[in-house]
Amino acid sequence: GTLRATDSGTLDLQWFAGAIGDLELSDNGTLRLNGVYDFTWPLTIQDANLSLTGAWSLYAPVTVMQASMTWNNIPYIGKDLMQIADSAIDLNAPATRTNLPTSLAGNNNRLALKNFGSMDLGGHGVQELGYALLLDGGTLRNGTIHSNEPGIFSVLSSGTLRDIIIAVDLSVPDASQIQLYNTTAQAITLTGGVGSLFTVPATRSARFESTTIDGALKNNGTQTIVGTALVTGDFTQATSGTLRMGIQTLAGGATLSDQLVIQGKATLAGVLNVVLADERPLAFMDAFQVLEFTETSGWFQQLQLPTLAPGLFWDQNALRQQGLLLVVAGEGDTNGDGAVDQADLTLVLGSMGQQVNAFDRAAGDLNGDGWVGVADMDIVLRRWQPTGSTGQQNVPEPTSLVIFAMLFGMRRRRA
Repeated sequence: GTLRATDSGTLDLQWFAGAIGDLELSDNGTLRLNGVYDFTWPLTIQDANLSLTGAWSLYAPVTVMQASMTWNNIPYIGKDLMQIADSAIDLNAPATRTNLPTSLAGNNNRLALKNFGSMDLGGHGVQELGYALLLDGGTLRNGTIHSNEPGIFSVLSSGTLRDIIIAVDLSVPDASQIQLYNTTAQAITLTGGVGSLFTVPATRSARFESTTIDGALKNNGTQTIVGTALVTGDFTQATSGTLRMGIQTLAGGATLSDQLVIQGKATLAGVLNVVLADERPLAFMDAFQVLEFTETSGWFQQLQLPTLAPGLFWDQNALRQQGLLLVVAGEGDTNGDGAVDQADLTLVLGSMGQQVNAFDRAAGDLNGDGWVGVADMDIVLRRWQPTGSTGQQNVPEPTSLVIFAMLFGMRRRRA
């Protein structure tokens, strides 16, 4: 017989098994099918809605025009049997380029990757699909996106990009800017170079996992870094922006952190949010290189950093000057024992004149200039407070004669 869904009517067939014969679907009609079934008769779907769930196959020609289809499973489609024009497919299952219907030339067809939908491009470009492609919770992998393709990825929204190259064409108006909406980027490269701009809009979010951004990046929303993200151009974060990263300590005292590397200028505002990825307590001199930059302007209005044990602090200077999150004790305390005393002075004097790693307190660099010098000794003397003393007690500082004697004794020992 004949099945008809027309005039905005709905035909809902659940647990259907067998062959679909003569079917009329038009005039905003809706057909929902679920089961194990085959399309065996030629079919034209026009101005209608078709939802296909279960295991289905196509053995007869089907033409889809000005229609909307939802695929919750990927069918077997005989070569060129399904052709679509001016229509849309919502995909809720894994697919490859060969699973898709033939897109008739010159027609505006759209493919939306939903929450359970994914598309493997097989190393090809999106333009070869013949569809305008929309991320809507799904995943696109293994291929190339060109920003000048009509209708494709002027906005990257609510999905995951994995092993993808996004190429920006600066010669096309408005194609030099890509907006990232609630997108996860895993091991991808955004290419464009000087003049290209990738933006995370306000109230939106993007998650970069081991991503290279060849161009400038502007964060107005929430940007999460996982692994290392490289920005070859400038990075700008607005006051509405939040930069989110993770740190952790490993067995044996090693540390690990997410990192944003900025090869251009870093213009910073908004919030820096750093979370501790495990429950291992942070210790004195734990260091995390979360930011890497050569030039900065401005600074974060708010730092949201993990809570430290009493007596430990985050070194704000190390973060601002070097992008380094460093756990320190009080200013002048080189060994983390809670006191600024003879041991700290002896360490600084013993390393006097040496070049060391910036902010390496255990080597005597207390001001972060990469050298141990008079300025570091001055910090110890200004913060002199041996164990057991308080700010109210009158604790004598070492006299100039004592310091001179210590320096003289060290030089004699070195000689």
